[in-house]
Amino acid sequence: RNLDYENYSQQRQTSFEKQTKDAKKEREEYQKENVPICREDF
Repeated sequence: RNLDYENYSQQRQTSFEKQTKDAKKEREEYQKENVPICREDF
């Protein structure tokens, strides 16, 4: 029973990390697509 729980929490941790990575990637892609055209502003 304890082993089942450890397995379960391990899987949750893994899927959470995957979601975080995916979200980070999406945010980076979004930023790339929405770069302001006037770079002189920076």
